[in-house]
Formats: sequence, structure tokens, C-alpha cells
Amino acid sequence: MKSYFSNYFTPGQYRFSESEVNHYLNKTGKSITEFTAKQGTIAFADTKGIHRGKPITMGSRYVLFCYFWNDKIPDHFETLKQ
Repeated sequence: MKSYFSNYFTPGQYRFSESEVNHYLNKTGKSITEFTAKQGTIAFADTKGIHRGKPITMGSRYVLFCYFWNDKIPDHFETLKQ
């Protein structure tokens, strides 16, 4: 929330460019935290904050995402339903 009130990002924004993230990191003095795990590891995360997958330098990555909401599915996810 503080990031929105400080005008780093806009309310409702859910995509962040590399330059927006770098600007935020430079202005706040914060740094990126990496999570690394061995193949086959299950990770649970609250992804409400800024997050991304690190670019793959070799091999491949398979990911299964499960999303949960208290109410209606947000409109921007409706187009992705299968």
C-alpha cells in the first residue's frame, strides 16, 4: 500500500516493467529476495506483492499455479479460464 501512496505504482496495477521495479528498488533502498529450491520442491506463497520468475538460463521449468479468491474471480483472470 505504501508503494501506491508514494506513487511508485498505480492502484490496480498488476504488471510491472523492469524499469518500474528498478525505479522502486532505487528509491526505497529495497533489494530483490531470491527463493531457490531443488527439483520437485513444493512452494506456497502469498503473491500479492511484486514477484516474478527468474529468467531460465538452462533447462526448463514446469509450474502449476493454484489461485484462490474469497469472492468473484477478478475480471482480468476471466479470460484465462479453461
